[in-house]
Amino acid sequence: MTTVEKYQKLVNQVETIQRDINRAEGSLSTQLEKLKEEFDCNNIESAQKLLEKLKKDADKNEKDFQTALENFENKWSSVLNV
Repeated sequence: MTTVEKYQKLVNQVETIQRDINRAEGSLSTQLEKLKEEFDCNNIESAQKLLEKLKKDADKNEKDFQTALENFENKWSSVLNV
């Protein structure tokens, strides 16, 4: 392979990598816009904090529901034949 051929091969690789980088940056930009629109998060860090809060809220709501269901079943089990 000649020097010119090696050079052209490297140029092609760099162009391919640059296209991949541009595509990834575009995708990141789109995702950040969605985070802003849907959840009012300006960056990944605020989105992660919101996610943790939502997970905690969901866990609490699940526990509260289970408690309420158990109380309901205990109170009405004789009527419902449960």
